Amino acid sequence: MEGLEHHTLHHFTLTHFLPTLAPLLSRATHRALLPSTLFSSLLFHPPLPHVAMALLLRLFRPLRAYAAASRAAPLSVAFTTCVAKGAASDSIAQLQFEKKPRLDVRRTLAFALFSGAYLGLGQHFVYNVLFTRLFGSSTGARTALKKVLADALVHVPCVYLPLYYPFETVALGKGSVRDGLARYAEDAPSVLMTYWCTWPAVHALNFSVVPQELRIAFVASVSFFWLIYLSYASHKEDPSSQHQKSR
Repeated sequence: MEGLEHHTLHHFTLTHFLPTLAPLLSRATHRALLPSTLFSSLLFHPPLPHVAMALLLRLFRPLRAYAAASRAAPLSVAFTTCVAKGAASDSIAQLQFEKKPRLDVRRTLAFALFSGAYLGLGQHFVYNVLFTRLFGSSTGARTALKKVLADALVHVPCVYLPLYYPFETVALGKGSVRDGLARYAEDAPSVLMTYWCTWPAVHALNFSVVPQELRIAFVASVSFFWLIYLSYASHKEDPSSQHQKSR
């Protein structure tokens, strides 16, 4: 009899009391753990950089306007952004690295056009179109890693630098296209090592956090400040070698 009563009480508890108590316990537990859950979520999980990016877009009106313009006309905005970056970079290279008394405007225009054409239009296609088709549009860690590796191991050594070196060689009056390719073959180990020590971390952020419409601007901004850093940290090197390292 006692066993039957115990079984009946146990059955009543499971079927009537616990379903009523469970939501109360759930709400109480949620309230108690909410601060620590939010803290650990922001501190240890990927949403933190996304929250920071959302705050930047919300707080800075020029950045919102740029993002809107980039969504509306991605090619025009990418080209214009990188033309400006290329002109500024070459001006710094001439006046800071090479210590020229006067700016070679023709050379600056050449580098600005190359920057706009390849670093703007070309990289927009590579990063925002081709990589999306090949690896998907996800900003998750696995997809971002695939894009970082594709950039570091295929795009830069096999496409970008083989185009840049001949252009730079001709633009600086150092020789022909073939001479530029020969220089790349000689410099490739050191130049790629410099690239691999710096840019994969940049592109890890670029492909996982930065919105697509801001990726070219983000890369151009980092490249510009990287060039300024090189003007101080690498001033003992051959000034004409800074362009390929600054990207």
